[in-house]
Amino acid sequence: MPKRISKQQRQAVLNMLAKGEYRDTIAAAVGVTPGQVSAIAAHVTMGTYTLPPPDEEEGPEGAGEVRSTSINLLRQLRRLEGTHRPQRYLPPIFLGADAETGEDAFWNPDPDTGAANPHVLVLGESGFGKTYTISCLLGELAQHGILSIVFDYGQGFALNSLPSEFVAATKPREILAGRDGIDINPLQIFPSDVLGPLNVAQRVADTFARV
Repeated sequence: MPKRISKQQRQAVLNMLAKGEYRDTIAAAVGVTPGQVSAIAAHVTMGTYTLPPPDEEEGPEGAGEVRSTSINLLRQLRRLEGTHRPQRYLPPIFLGADAETGEDAFWNPDPDTGAANPHVLVLGESGFGKTYTISCLLGELAQHGILSIVFDYGQGFALNSLPSEFVAATKPREILAGRDGIDINPLQIFPSDVLGPLNVAQRVADTFARV
């Protein structure tokens, strides 16, 4: 079971989060687990902890050596002049308790908070509540105005099978892509994507490679 982090370790984590370092990089440099880094990042979002100004803090010894290769590019791009930065972060979503440490576990879907990534993976055998868990997460996101897209191969989110509470909270729109098709342009370049042309070319090449 991981040891509880010290105040010095927690401050070092906060310092490196303020610099935009990746979760695994912070964990390795400070000597804590990636989960503990995520927990601290969640508390930052909730306002329990505050990130120091990026230009004033110093990371733990040796952290500067990996800084050049581990800076979170997304945070750098959002600092560019003219780029809109949100005034508030999306609150982390409570998932439950960590089976190893007993600490509260959160899913932090907002990359602006310094989380290593906004992804979550739900695993379980048939009938163990995967669809229900995802429904709860989607409901929480909807309460914060975050839209979601569900590719529903198993028909678990068909409108006629959804609980009325979920429908009222999320107001889902069903698209029957197999019957009606869907209007997606794989060649579209988005203005917010600074590497748009390169990303589009790579996406099209990857698609053709799989056909």
